[in-house]
Amino acid sequence: MSKKRLSKEMRNIDKLLKINDYREARCRGSHHTYINRNTHRIVTVNNKLNEMVEERLIKMYGLREAD
Repeated sequence: MSKKRLSKEMRNIDKLLKINDYREARCRGSHHTYINRNTHRIVTVNNKLNEMVEERLIKMYGLREAD
C-alpha cells in the first residue's frame, strides 16, 4: 500500500508531533490520528490543514520545537 503525499502544512505538523513524542496511530480518510505514548493524549489532524488550525493545535496541545 502506497502512502499519499502530504501537504506542506501537514508535513510541518507531522514533524512537530513526532518531536513531541506523538506517533501516528491510524489514518481514516482525510484524518490522521496521533497518540502520545507517554501521556496517552490523542490528536486528530485533517489533511486539509490551514495555518490557523495549525496554530490552534500547537497552542492547545502545548507542542514545542526541539531545543
